Amino acid sequence: MPESPSSQALIEVFYSYSHKDEELRDKLETHLSILKRAKVITDWHDRRIGAGKEWKGQIDGHLNTAQVILLLISADFLASHYCYDIEMMRALERHEAKEACVIPVILRAVDWSGAPFGELQALPKDAKPVTSWDNEDEAFTDVARGIRAAVEELVARRTPAPRSGQIDGAAPPQPVLPKIWNVPHRNLNFTGRAKLLTDLHNALTSGIPAALTQAISGLGGIGKTQLAKEYAYRHASDYRLVWWIQSEEGAKLASDFADLARELNLPEKEEQDQRVIVAAVCRWLNRESGWLLIFDNVPHPKDVTAYLPKAPTGHVIVTSRDRNWGGVAAPLQVMKMDRPDAIEFLLRRTGKDDKEAANKLAEMLGDFPLLLEQAASYMIESGLTLSEYADRFRDRREEMLKRGTGSDDYDETTATVWELSFQAAEKESEAAAQLLYLCAFLAPDDIPCDMIAEGAERLPEPLATTVKDALAFDDAVAALHRYSLVEKGDGALSLHRLVQAVTRDRLLEDEQEKWLGAALMIVNLAFPQKSGDVRFWPQCARLLPHATTLTDHHPAEAAALGAAGRLLNQAALYLKGRAELERAKDSLRRAVVFVEKAYGPDHPDVATAINNMGEVLRDFGDPADAMLHCKRALAIDEKAYGPDHPDVGRDVNNLGLALLALDDLPGAKECLDRALVIIEKAQGPDHPMLAAVVINVGEVLRRSGDLAGAKECVERGLAIDEKVYGLDHPEVAVDASNLAAVLVAQGDFSGAKRHLERALAIFRNFLGDDHPSTMTARKNLESLKRNG
Repeated sequence: MPESPSSQALIEVFYSYSHKDEELRDKLETHLSILKRAKVITDWHDRRIGAGKEWKGQIDGHLNTAQVILLLISADFLASHYCYDIEMMRALERHEAKEACVIPVILRAVDWSGAPFGELQALPKDAKPVTSWDNEDEAFTDVARGIRAAVEELVARRTPAPRSGQIDGAAPPQPVLPKIWNVPHRNLNFTGRAKLLTDLHNALTSGIPAALTQAISGLGGIGKTQLAKEYAYRHASDYRLVWWIQSEEGAKLASDFADLARELNLPEKEEQDQRVIVAAVCRWLNRESGWLLIFDNVPHPKDVTAYLPKAPTGHVIVTSRDRNWGGVAAPLQVMKMDRPDAIEFLLRRTGKDDKEAANKLAEMLGDFPLLLEQAASYMIESGLTLSEYADRFRDRREEMLKRGTGSDDYDETTATVWELSFQAAEKESEAAAQLLYLCAFLAPDDIPCDMIAEGAERLPEPLATTVKDALAFDDAVAALHRYSLVEKGDGALSLHRLVQAVTRDRLLEDEQEKWLGAALMIVNLAFPQKSGDVRFWPQCARLLPHATTLTDHHPAEAAALGAAGRLLNQAALYLKGRAELERAKDSLRRAVVFVEKAYGPDHPDVATAINNMGEVLRDFGDPADAMLHCKRALAIDEKAYGPDHPDVGRDVNNLGLALLALDDLPGAKECLDRALVIIEKAQGPDHPMLAAVVINVGEVLRRSGDLAGAKECVERGLAIDEKVYGLDHPEVAVDASNLAAVLVAQGDFSGAKRHLERALAIFRNFLGDDHPSTMTARKNLESLKRNG
């Protein structure tokens, strides 16, 4: 039988029909022709299979790829030991596994003479299927209808959407399989990964010996096996032997490798000592060419080194969760899917067409291949839409991560697959497991290693001791990195956010509380006290995602609650400085809730958050509410500290600003004069807080008409800030802007212009063109130039 070059079908139909019913035959012929032209099936004239063992390779290839199989059971079929015991059993196994639709058609003994349709043999008139004995025409109609229904259902369910550069309706190309081949069934829903497949091919064919063994590594469920399998099918015609070796367990690895000796018909194939067989296979591979070995799911490099051929005569692909293959094979890291590919996969796999919902679900699932497959499987089984599944996953993530198995290509949930990696890393290093628990509560990206090391005293043992020792810390990270649970680069760790979720889910409630508290403590320690100062903004920007993520949780212990409240307060000061007032307000609102829960409503930390909320409300243009917050903060601090504490001076200053915004100049002046006395006495004459109060007094004087007094105050404040911050800090720019306002009121437009130009240059340099302070300075300068 001639092989069909490079032809492959999503659906291959093996069928027979009676020449008696011309009309029905023509309908079936037309239907199958349409499917053929749509490239759903290939030329059935070239796809007939023989009934004997001599066609074993052909039969195997067809049974591995067919989605609809007609078993024409005749006397000859029953008489064939190979067909009856082997071929039929394999077909029925695929049917039970839901990999193919098998339609048995039992035929009477026939005379295979005559060939009215080329090579396609026709049944004689007296041959009929055993489906209904009452009417021969009805019997055949039933069979034809069953064929047509099965084909149409399968086409609707399994025909993939066109890929980039692919003809509409075309199935993925499949070359003729080599004679020696045992690669598992192809994943018809394989999507994307074009660059990875290209990189893999380029590496293997580069001619560089180290690249002839290519290790594909990555987190469990990321698609390593699927990538290797797809590569094998796409490049099958490049090899005369492709052999798949299940390698997770040593005995199975050795057995699969030794099975190759029988396929090669080596003299040692029946040896009792498996080591002799393995050595014989390696000798054959070392002297022959044109082969590809795929070792799937190898735990560690040492587990497979004895099986790797020494001569560069063929290609080897290894898939593994272990990343440390540098000394054995060229590494290829598999990451999550690109978003367009994840969307395409969900739509193809589920038969849905809601691209927006698919995008949202792919984002929720982190574009992770096994999670996408798990979700699709669950939707198909349950009839849920993409949006409905997203709702289930959002509300009941832990349960949903354990549901949705049973596809042809995956038989485990993501939670199960990742649990194996967790256990392996934990077995290597308890500190590594603890490090993963800590990272599970932080933001998934850019977790600073120095932050963890500097927070050692806030961590439990043995992690505390480990992170203080650079080498021990490296070892703990390496244990997690080996199983792709974390990535490391530029002094920081990162991990998939759903790995974090599964890690948290495996902890008991008290353990979750412990590691949440530890994470809060180390981030709180690292977050700058002067977070409103532009000089600390880069550090604040890096830590803000961790602060936000941590405070989305709700700790129970007072210390953790207090740390969360302080963290939210500091984050709010940073956000206020960046003019992100809505976020600052929300952060302070939550800070008040945390610190009140931790310490009660009358604690000074509550006053600090409430006082800062007053500042934000004033900037929002709500001075009345700002005044109420400032009065409450002042009452708390006066009760806690007495009338002369710096925090009381701060509160009185801010109350004065709220009154100033309400045009209560006498009330504002009274508050600010009191603040001036408190701060100067407590902090000294050169403290930046004193500069702020002096500047505010100057503003009251300017608005009251005392321009000389205002100028004296603002110049004093400017001098203090220049001494503290230098000549080009935003606080200095604020002072310069205030001085310009006084000079304008005095008619000194030249001096005002000089100070505004200085302020604008500083604001633009530190805050950018779109910051409100920059835009205000620019607007004032333009107005001055027009009118001055």
